[in-house]
Amino acid sequence: MVILAAIMTSIIWSYVSSSLSHLSKVYNVFEVILLRVLFGSFIFGFLALFETLNGSGFSTVSKKDLIWIILTLIGSFGIGDILFLKASKMIGISMTLVISSFYPVWLIFLNQTLNIMHYLGIFFIILSLIISLSKEIKKELKQNKVILGYIFAILVSLTWSFTVYSINQISKETSLFALNFVRMLLASFVFSFIVFKVYKVKIKKFSFSKSLFLLLLLDSIGSLFGYYAFNHGNVVVSSALTSLAPLCTLISAVFLKSEHISFNKGIAILIGMLGIIIVLVN
Repeated sequence: MVILAAIMTSIIWSYVSSSLSHLSKVYNVFEVILLRVLFGSFIFGFLALFETLNGSGFSTVSKKDLIWIILTLIGSFGIGDILFLKASKMIGISMTLVISSFYPVWLIFLNQTLNIMHYLGIFFIILSLIISLSKEIKKELKQNKVILGYIFAILVSLTWSFTVYSINQISKETSLFALNFVRMLLASFVFSFIVFKVYKVKIKKFSFSKSLFLLLLLDSIGSLFGYYAFNHGNVVVSSALTSLAPLCTLISAVFLKSEHISFNKGIAILIGMLGIIIVLVN
């Protein structure tokens, strides 16, 4: 179940990340995050309340869990996601997605129970990410894009690794619905203040559509899958599998015939799949 949740997170994030980047052209970064956390608060709040009425839910969240939840908030919505959207504007979503997807590398240095085959599988997964967008990386470098965008993307990978580690420290008995509700509710207060008090944005600026509703719903579902994988599985292996969003984007484009499969991209798919198989078998 953990492996499936990690892979589903990667698939969903491949679509959501690109869509959020486009959405940030209509709204500023803080407004985009506010939409996400308000929607997530409503969904997870309802589910957590239902759980609580059945004897679990909010009652499973301890004071120690609350500290780790706040730390995940700082690493994700507080810093990581802001920098991700900023970087995507500077160097493009493809480059940002690849660089930020290196967060499993930092987690390898933590004290985790891994054997040599796990490391080999993770190496192949990371290698596939590099190969899949090697031409795009060269193109970006030739265009002398803002160095700050690359720095932001690297910082995203660091903050996301910190977030994943924090999630893994939360009790396995804690309700994922309650966990996500608490972090998104806290984020809602923070970003509501920034958007409505600091930026003086009027509520009427926000307009909802079916496509936006679907995007926010998928974002919440992906968050739930990701938190389950990071909280219940080996943090390094789970993060390696969830970092495959760039590869998932490439595979879907090939199957939908919206992108021609080159030799480099074909090799990237094969290496990425090999890495996944090695991780799964071990």
